[in-house]
Amino acid sequence: MNRTKQFSLIFMLISIFAFSQTNYSDGFKKGFKNGYCQDQGVGCIAPNPPIPPLPKIGESNESYTNGYNRGFLMGLEAQKSGSSNSKRFKTSRAKFIDKMDNVDYSNAIKLALILRESKGKALEFYKNEEYQASLDIALKGLSIRSNDEEFMILAGQALLGLNKSLEALPHLKRAYRITKDPNIKKVIIDIENGRAEAIKKSGSNKLSKTNAQKINQLLDEEKYVETISMIDSVVRSDENHRFYGLRGMANFNLENYSQAILDITKMAEVSSKIPPSFLVYRANAKSNLKDYYGSISDLDIVIDNHKNVYGDMASVYNNKAYSLLLLGNAKEASPIINKALKLNSKRDYIWDTKGEVEYKLGNYKKSISAMQKAINIRPSGNSYYFKGLANIKLNKIKKGCTDLSRAGELGKVEAYEEIKKYCN
Repeated sequence: MNRTKQFSLIFMLISIFAFSQTNYSDGFKKGFKNGYCQDQGVGCIAPNPPIPPLPKIGESNESYTNGYNRGFLMGLEAQKSGSSNSKRFKTSRAKFIDKMDNVDYSNAIKLALILRESKGKALEFYKNEEYQASLDIALKGLSIRSNDEEFMILAGQALLGLNKSLEALPHLKRAYRITKDPNIKKVIIDIENGRAEAIKKSGSNKLSKTNAQKINQLLDEEKYVETISMIDSVVRSDENHRFYGLRGMANFNLENYSQAILDITKMAEVSSKIPPSFLVYRANAKSNLKDYYGSISDLDIVIDNHKNVYGDMASVYNNKAYSLLLLGNAKEASPIINKALKLNSKRDYIWDTKGEVEYKLGNYKKSISAMQKAINIRPSGNSYYFKGLANIKLNKIKKGCTDLSRAGELGKVEAYEEIKKYCN
């Protein structure tokens, strides 16, 4: 791999990106872990957070608050992904990762070939400005071969492309320690000089950052009432619209859905817009209040205006399909859930929604097939419930009753009413 060509790309990026200090990634990681362990008790062990998604329109790389909010929501939905509820948010990853996951690491030749191919694929994504996909592959490569300087350089390039210069630094410094390449050293110096300048310029925003740190500490400690009180005390003197979003987040977690909707709506009064991640959050609150038309309206804004920047459109389409289903519009929901599956066919809840849609349309064999795929990924009471009902509709009473029994075991209490009707 020609490092001169690689770094010509880096230098081009340096000329167009202003390097600034970012807390977004740190906030995301903390938020994801706290969201995943929400209401799980002191023994909860959160999985490693996924790669942070790109900040959305209206968000900032400098904002710990933005990162925490995105991470908390995604962690919370990762925890709940076994239910039939349609509110899950995870980052997407390059499809090539699947191939890397399936390689036989015990075979040195196959491993060498897949790693070489992966570097070419990462460069291809990079040239197409698909920086997140390039980064996903580079980080996966480093998880397989941690001392590979080319993967380090690729990771650094991708992070620079994402305007995450401080996150790129560790990868570039490691690469420099191995290669001693003066070009890498120059990039490192430029980044560090940019960081110093950003810190120097950040004094004017001290009030917002100080408040945000205090608020995020309260969120970390799951003190939602105190969070709301703190935000109430600062919004009068600090018109940072994200404080309203955080207050909405706290109210959402306290199940004060109406207030959460008001808070997130307030963001638009202050900043003239609502970031797409908060629109999805508001859609969830509306859905919990059975305002399915309102939920669909928010999701449509994301689909129409932000689908090229929002990191998990599969869940957005899934949520819209599920709201349509709850409104009795299974026919309209069908093409929407198919779009979700085209974007991501490896999530149990999307197959679960597909199974419900097919059941409502009377396509019982398709419903059983979809629910089985959901169960194969992660069993849930809802999947067994509709699979059981579909089997009964096909006069497969024994299979259906067995499925309903399993649904009851997994917490689907409605299953026992159906057992009384069909299985005695």
